[in-house]
Amino acid sequence: MSDPTNALVVSIYTALDAALSCPVYSYTPTDAAMPYVVIDTVQAVPNETLQGRRDEVFVYLTAWTKYRGSKQANELVATIYSTLHRAKLSMSTGRMVRAYVTARGSEPDIQDEIFKGRATVRCLIEH
Repeated sequence: MSDPTNALVVSIYTALDAALSCPVYSYTPTDAAMPYVVIDTVQAVPNETLQGRRDEVFVYLTAWTKYRGSKQANELVATIYSTLHRAKLSMSTGRMVRAYVTARGSEPDIQDEIFKGRATVRCLIEH
């Protein structure tokens, strides 16, 4: 049976692409205009039960913006939260039991004119 982690990333990408008014990337093109959201890191941890194979997958998202202050970053993170918290997205392989946004926030980048928002999504998926 194939690993459903990539199917999870595709389902998150699809959900965010439909919900956000800015591009969503799994990598950042060098000429990308802000604002945008990046699916940064994906980390899967086995969480097996007697009934079958499960993974607890942590997906780290970053929203990048040149808007002065945290307003736009917070709005993007709020949309991520409303789209993914307690979601049961369909996947092409495997099944999502549930997704939870476990952390979110915003902060200035090293460059003063750039702000970033962050969200951590914890997903329980079955193989």
